[in-house]
Amino acid sequence: MIDKKQSGLKSNQLSKIGSLSLSAVDTSLSINGIPGIKDLSTSIRSLIDERKIDLLDTLIFVMYSKGEITTNNIESLKKKIQDDDLLLNYLERCQHAFNNSSGSLTRRILAIYSGRVINDVTLLNNYSSSVIIHTLSSINDFDLIYFELAYDYIIAKNLDCIDSLKLFKLIKEYSDVQNTQPLDFVSSVKKLTSLMLFEELDGLVENVDDHFVIYLNEYSHTLKELIAEYKTLFQ
Repeated sequence: MIDKKQSGLKSNQLSKIGSLSLSAVDTSLSINGIPGIKDLSTSIRSLIDERKIDLLDTLIFVMYSKGEITTNNIESLKKKIQDDDLLLNYLERCQHAFNNSSGSLTRRILAIYSGRVINDVTLLNNYSSSVIIHTLSSINDFDLIYFELAYDYIIAKNLDCIDSLKLFKLIKEYSDVQNTQPLDFVSSVKKLTSLMLFEELDGLVENVDDHFVIYLNEYSHTLKELIAEYKTLFQ
């Protein structure tokens, strides 16, 4: 027979669990003593913290690191942004894209490009700005890795164009994509092509899911420049 007092105590304990903080649950269950749990908890928290990176914090870090923010120009820079509705609207769009982005690399590259726009507001009227924003809010870090592998190979071999599946087989020989399925790579390249980061050449081969020809364009070069800048600032 269950003791009523014990049953009531158990019920009260259960009713309070929902109000416990995560740290309290960690302590009460002593989960840190379970092998691997502490690492798991740390990893999850770091991922959550990563997603809370703010565009403006990253933007300011980028511009300061490049010497574009100094004690002498802070006030003029603030006035420039505050007085330009078009620039403010652009930064609002960037923040939205930043929040929708699924990778830390893509977020930081978006901040780097935003710095370019602040320094050269004529980019606001350039279609490439819209392409870059839309791209970085639509892809993940793996897409960027595949993009750079494809870009570097095309440039290194001075190719006018190349079949996407053949491209995968060639870069597989010297890169870290050995464990990547061809379909993953080709699907990523297809996504990048739909976002205008590659151009698709019609008429040479039958265009099916794993068989299409691509070549570089002006947006390819812009994104590659941004990746190179990211490596200088963050790696």
